Amino acid sequence: MVSAEKVFDEMPERNFVSWNYMIVGFSRNRFYDRAVEIFRNLIRESSVYPDQVSLSSVLKIEGRDVVCWTALMAAYQHHGYANQAIESFQEMLSGNKA
Repeated sequence: MVSAEKVFDEMPERNFVSWNYMIVGFSRNRFYDRAVEIFRNLIRESSVYPDQVSLSSVLKIEGRDVVCWTALMAAYQHHGYANQAIESFQEMLSGNKA
């Protein structure tokens, strides 16, 4: 993942494949915090929208924590899905970790 991240950091333009590759790679290698961090960077820095691959990979973190929930809600809100953000918030409050 160190080499992959170096290439990713040097890319002049990133698309959904490159973002997802990094999120999936870190998640599969159990670097859950780094996967969430990259997901959050995707939301903040990119014009690329998170898709099912990026969302499902970042949500595989051992139990959903507040960082994971926040990233999910921020992605929904950032892309105009306020209702889904509110539903996620309610789900988080209910203690659903599945």
